[in-house]
Amino acid sequence: MAITGIDQDTISKIIRDNLTPSSEITTPERLFGRERALRDVTRALNSNGRSVFIHGDRGVGKSSVALTAATLITDSSMSPIRILCGKEDTFAKVIRSIGNSCINVTQRIESSGKKSQYGLNILGTGASYSPGERQKFRNLRP
Repeated sequence: MAITGIDQDTISKIIRDNLTPSSEITTPERLFGRERALRDVTRALNSNGRSVFIHGDRGVGKSSVALTAATLITDSSMSPIRILCGKEDTFAKVIRSIGNSCINVTQRIESSGKKSQYGLNILGTGASYSPGERQKFRNLRP
């Protein structure tokens, strides 16, 4: 079916920009029917010492509410930290992942590592080898 004056690329872009069934929603304009949940979560996250537990059946928009609220209260120069977890993840692993996501990997480098060095002395007849070191990263441990 063709729409007069609109080519296939334009239609594809409109669909891509407006229909995102497999992606979470991150803006309140697209979060229909969840205004009260969004308001409650945003209020809780803006209160010191409060945390939020969002529960519900699969596919009802829990992730979209959480991401929209996080986007609203996060400084515009940053993106909300997003950690995925599954059945096998422990509380400690989730907290470690959050901590590691808060610190840029270059700031977690303990040592930059050294390259291996080889030496040869012809007149004094000798050789040397100095093994290198691997980079060491700080990993937050709970």
